[in-house]
Amino acid sequence: MLEENVRTWLQQPQDYSAGLALVRQAGILSFFTLRLLERGADAYTRSRLQQELTAWLVGRPASTPVGKVTVALPATEDLLRPLEAESYQLMDERSELKAHLRATQEDDTALEARRLWAYRILAITRQLDELYSRMDFAREHGYLPLENDEEEVSETQQLLNLRTYISRYQGKLRRPGLSPDQQQKYQALLDQYRAEKQRLERKLTHPLLI
Repeated sequence: MLEENVRTWLQQPQDYSAGLALVRQAGILSFFTLRLLERGADAYTRSRLQQELTAWLVGRPASTPVGKVTVALPATEDLLRPLEAESYQLMDERSELKAHLRATQEDDTALEARRLWAYRILAITRQLDELYSRMDFAREHGYLPLENDEEEVSETQQLLNLRTYISRYQGKLRRPGLSPDQQQKYQALLDQYRAEKQRLERKLTHPLLI
């Protein structure tokens, strides 16, 4: 029965809560991964939930493969655990800041605080993007990519990363049914990434002008 429910959900995986209930019932996640998914639905957690249920279904004796999936090896889970812990701490902080923004929406005396909170929310979202990219890399390759100080990261690699983020948020903005808040958040991040990309491109093309 569970297997059939998982198959049905994977055909139309829009209901995040239903998928989360299935993954709990299957008992296939570590404590940290489950806590991460329980923080709520976003682009990463939706994809991760779908991957976990697909991997479980593929591993069933009577199942038929339902698509390519990257399954983390046990050793990889040890690498992911601190990143997952950091990610749900960041998501908790972001949720708290959003609650502050909602609570002070009509408070004209909190304009400066609201501006700082909004910038911090955008910064957290960028941090989460970086964490999710590192976690996806670890699942695919079994080890983490080198993490250098920002000054040591090649500007060419930064530019490649920015192009990836721009493409990601352009795709998000094309999704139907976005709320005004989602549109505003995605557009703000897209504008930030585009501005940083333009700055790096100018620096690489005309280094003496920067």
